Parts: sequence; C-alpha cells; structure tokens
Amino acid sequence: MARILLIDDSETQRAQVRALLENAGHGVMDAASGGEGMNKLISAQPECVVLDMIMPGMDGIKVLKSMQEQNFTTPVIVLTADVSQETLERCRRAGAKAYVPIPVDETELIGTVKQVLGR
Repeated sequence: MARILLIDDSETQRAQVRALLENAGHGVMDAASGGEGMNKLISAQPECVVLDMIMPGMDGIKVLKSMQEQNFTTPVIVLTADVSQETLERCRRAGAKAYVPIPVDETELIGTVKQVLGR
C-alpha cells in the first residue's frame, strides 16, 4: 500500500494512528515534531502525510506553509479536534487535501487516505 508520514507530537496519538494505518496495510514512518516531519518528508518522500494541527514550535499550519514554499505536492490529511469552518478553511488554504477529526475513527481515516491517494 502507501508510504505514509505521520507527524504528531503526542506519542499516544502517534501509536494509535500508526496502528490503524499499519492494520490497513500501509507503511508508516513518524515524526514527533513539525521540524522532524519536514526533514523526513525531504528524505523519505512519502505518498501521503497525516499531520496533527496543534504542536509546539512548528505547528501544522507552519508545516503546510513550509511544504507549499518548497513546492511539495504530497497530499496532506490534517488531524484536528477543531472542526470549525474557519479552521478547516485555514487548513485548505494552507494546502491540506482533507481532514479527519480527533478522536480518530478508523473507517474515516482509512477512507480519507484512499480518497486523497485516488484509490
């Protein structure tokens, strides 16, 4: 299946989302910060990024903007507990292709990954 980069500062959230993605057959690499995620994005060239919005330092919006500045076209799925229209529109403007609300539902996450990958 797909190589997915998971960027989330929460070890618990990373473990949960990693398990869901791996159970669906995806290969998952993870990063505990936005900066680490950008480094892995450059070196590993994943097919999809699953990105937490709220992280210290380089948050999800900063990661999205950095990806745009560096001309990355890797589709990004945002994980967020804030599903207000304003937040979702902000994510879309910054380059996110889709979002999955937190707490993460397995069916929704896997379906969204398939959707953004065109599978």
